[in-house]
Amino acid sequence: MSQNRYHIVLLKCAETGVYVGMSDDIPGLTLEAATQEEMIGAIQQVVPDLLIHNCRIPEEDIGETWVEVAYSAGAGSCAMRVDG
Repeated sequence: MSQNRYHIVLLKCAETGVYVGMSDDIPGLTLEAATQEEMIGAIQQVVPDLLIHNCRIPEEDIGETWVEVAYSAGAGSCAMRVDG
């Protein structure tokens, strides 16, 4: 079984300070959070269901799925394994 990789871009609104997460790879994904930590929690909570329902990833394959989060403004990036 090959690993699935999906990308999320995380932006911070200069006016409000709210973080916004979007993805061209995961249909239906648009998230807002007050902090990066809250955003990561929201991603971990929402992404498995979106992958199962919108991307048609079998639930048993979710453990082999990685989501790469790229922060805007040169803040770096991270990758996390998705758990169903």
